[in-house]
Amino acid sequence: MYTLIWHPAAVGGLVRLRSSDAQAAKEVRTAIGALVGDARPSDSVPLGTAGLRRLRSGETRVLYEVDDVEQAVHVLTVGRVHR
Repeated sequence: MYTLIWHPAAVGGLVRLRSSDAQAAKEVRTAIGALVGDARPSDSVPLGTAGLRRLRSGETRVLYEVDDVEQAVHVLTVGRVHR
């Protein structure tokens, strides 16, 4: 089991998402909550450095870092993809 640690930028991103699309925000919270049991789900992508990963939920991306020593997942950013 991992502990979720929300960084201010991620909280702000989730708040902005919730104000524009409540359903998408709910889906993102569910996806992030699942990281407690599986910090490296098959639908996440490693990004260069050891613990940095990206998780996609619809049009929203979550950038997070896994710390296996502390058993923590640091949620760094939450944001929509603009195409």
